[in-house]
Amino acid sequence: METLCAKLYDKYTTFKPQTQHLRSENQNLKENMERLRNEIAEIRHIYQGRGVFGASKVSCGRRTKE
Repeated sequence: METLCAKLYDKYTTFKPQTQHLRSENQNLKENMERLRNEIAEIRHIYQGRGVFGASKVSCGRRTKE
């Protein structure tokens, strides 16, 4: 039983830093994604205010006029 506990503890100490790094990286990616979404929304708002997009919509990857 002690051997098993020792092996599990070794695995835990080996993977803990990797797990912490991945969690940190995941949080950074979430923050970057949120920032990019906000920037895209702002750009869309600016261009829609200028009438650049007009009454077009995107359907299945193709722009169509309504």
